[in-house]
Amino acid sequence: MSIDGLPSPLAGMQRDINCLSDPDRNTRKRGLESIKKALLGGKQLSEDIASSCLELLHRPLMKLMEDAVEKNRELALQLLHGLLLLAPRADYVFAFLAACKGRVGQVGDVVEPSEELRLQLVQALDAVVRSSMYPTYHPPFLSLPFRSIDVCLSEISFRALMLSCTCSSVLYATHSTRSAASPAASPATSPESTRHLPPLTPRRC
Repeated sequence: MSIDGLPSPLAGMQRDINCLSDPDRNTRKRGLESIKKALLGGKQLSEDIASSCLELLHRPLMKLMEDAVEKNRELALQLLHGLLLLAPRADYVFAFLAACKGRVGQVGDVVEPSEELRLQLVQALDAVVRSSMYPTYHPPFLSLPFRSIDVCLSEISFRALMLSCTCSSVLYATHSTRSAASPAASPATSPESTRHLPPLTPRRC
């Protein structure tokens, strides 16, 4: 911790942190850009430092994922994703998956209007389900990416569609492999957990 009580990479940046909740869109953007540069633009943070930064920033960043300005949503997504890869705390991973699902919306009613940002959402989901931060044994974690990718399989963007198809394959393969490896011990194989797995609607992969 720095002398101002902030994690060391954010030392002297309380003003930038305050900018995240400023009513002016450009001020929010400047704050996001400064914080992204400090946290993800240089030497890789340790897990402890990244976790401290997440604890401080996750609430304003989650809110900014719904910002009216596309660039601000993009920066918030990149910051959250980058920090979670360094400090995959289960509570923050679940909140992040829920936020991604909120931006994806439902089939026929996608919330995120930006095609490029929808692609980044799919890329983030793909990175999560391929990493150790995705616990397939935990039913609430299972439902969110399955439902998000189901929506993304209706994407008109070719890149997002292809990545969604790949991610859906990884999800099912990962879940099937881990379930088969410990059929008796893993809660993921119980009827209670499998009911959380929504079927993916067949689409044009």
